[in-house]
Amino acid sequence: MGSEIVLTEVINEYEALIKEVQKLKLVVAALEAEKDDLELNVCRRLKAEYDEKIGHLEMQILSYNLEIERLRSIIESMQAAVNRDEKVTPEEAGKEADEKLKSFYDDLGERAEQAKKDEEFARTRAQQDEENARNAGWGEDEAEAEGEEFDWDEFFKNIDDFNKAFEDFMKAFAGAFGGGSEGSGEEYSRSESNDQGGSAKKNVNPAKELKSLYRKIVKALHPDNKKNRTPKDDELLMEAKKAFEEGNLERLRQIAEMIEDEDIEKRFKDTPEDIEALKNLKTRLKTRFMYLQREVTRIKNSFPYSEKDFLADEDDVAAKQEELKKVIDSCKNTIAALQERIALLQKQMDG
Repeated sequence: MGSEIVLTEVINEYEALIKEVQKLKLVVAALEAEKDDLELNVCRRLKAEYDEKIGHLEMQILSYNLEIERLRSIIESMQAAVNRDEKVTPEEAGKEADEKLKSFYDDLGERAEQAKKDEEFARTRAQQDEENARNAGWGEDEAEAEGEEFDWDEFFKNIDDFNKAFEDFMKAFAGAFGGGSEGSGEEYSRSESNDQGGSAKKNVNPAKELKSLYRKIVKALHPDNKKNRTPKDDELLMEAKKAFEEGNLERLRQIAEMIEDEDIEKRFKDTPEDIEALKNLKTRLKTRFMYLQREVTRIKNSFPYSEKDFLADEDDVAAKQEELKKVIDSCKNTIAALQERIALLQKQMDG
């Protein structure tokens, strides 16, 4: 009798661990996809929008400020030459000033180059999204609206205790993805499978399918989820990340067909050794979950995501543009005054 009781307890512990790990795999995959979407897509497009509306003006101001520093350095060199009764041309003094400011010019050039890359990315990604929506029979705005699946900001607002947070998450998570069991996550799995099955059909939301496919791939290929990993798994995961960044829905479909998610119940049996291994896996997934939660929160509290609401407010953007244009005008006036000062010093030397 006593041995039967122990056996029941082991089976219950095993089953509970299986369910928790299954849920954690889904959550971690969803958060991995959310983090990558923010870094590879959303923030880059927001940065391009910011540069278009505000950033190019800030770059002008930075460029003008560097020119002001350069002219002041020239004036300093020329004035020192006058004091020593020597001669130095503005060109000679300018070379010295350029050398002093070289690192700042290099930084400005790198920022300008990155702005071009972000602009190009935003343009090509928008074209790809439009093509995905067109092929699926969706309007672009309609696809984007349907693609918004979960309010992570609200979820992460007040996390104090992991277990309570995880329980609250699974309730919200199930509702966000069409209902389903809190305990197993089976409804979400079926919903995700339905997305895959309908991937080649018309009227499937392309934005939602893109994220769904990427979650499936990450869930299958994540180091904690696949026991016997191969170099091919790493290669496919990198390809999937690139395809997700580019919005390449067709390539993600191809990769999804090439992978097979390992069944937790096939990997782990109800033995003491495997129960211990399940506990370790659960701990690793929880750690990953908390890391991803912090990263998503950090990204959303940082530039450029922090400017999202500002960029959506046309009045605020217009006011900021006017403010920056006034600074630009002031810089131009300062530059003109400094150039006049250099001309006077040149006359003083020549005279």
